[in-house]
Amino acid sequence: TFRQDKFKDYKLQRPETPDSLKSQIPVIKDLIKYFGMQIIEKEGLEADDLLASLAKKGVDAKLNVVIITSDQDIYQLIKKNQVFI
Repeated sequence: TFRQDKFKDYKLQRPETPDSLKSQIPVIKDLIKYFGMQIIEKEGLEADDLLASLAKKGVDAKLNVVIITSDQDIYQLIKKNQVFI
């Protein structure tokens, strides 16, 4: 990601994604598509970056935004009466 380019130690201590999870990702993407949902991803960005960007676009469009995640880092996106986790 762009953060790894700027900060060489970024998430250095984080263990590598297990192969068992890596092999499930294409299956998960197929299920998401099957249920008619859109997959949004961009090379070099993490999910947190995309969620923050999409939440801001929703707020700017005067929409209520609901994010379903167990990632507590996302709590910083909560905005009273607009962004819910």
